[in-house]
Amino acid sequence: MVAGQGTDCYWAPWAGLLHNVCGVCRCELSDQHLCKHSATVCTVIGALYAFFACLFAELREMSRKADAEKRQTEQAAATMDSIEAAARKQYEADQAAAQAQAGKWVWNADSGYYYNATHRYVDAFK
Repeated sequence: MVAGQGTDCYWAPWAGLLHNVCGVCRCELSDQHLCKHSATVCTVIGALYAFFACLFAELREMSRKADAEKRQTEQAAATMDSIEAAARKQYEADQAAAQAQAGKWVWNADSGYYYNATHRYVDAFK
């Protein structure tokens, strides 16, 4: 490879000439054919390959981001479900404790009132 040149070049001692090698199709070119070859289909194919490689990399990155977002959404939903279940369980425990503390209201037909041992008679439930 000869330093300072933009193409892949090497010295072929058996040929005695400096040859250029196309980076896409790996064909050997002489200096006269180098400019002509750079405008051919081979170079267009190389440009298309670079374009599609970039496009596929972008699609891969978008897929990774979508998968990460989906995992994060599922994890957040699972976390919220566990929080809601714990809150529901605690609420039911608090309601049971409040009911136990307040006692049970019993209808007293003789007086026409509800009776509770803690709060005594109340007419509000009639």
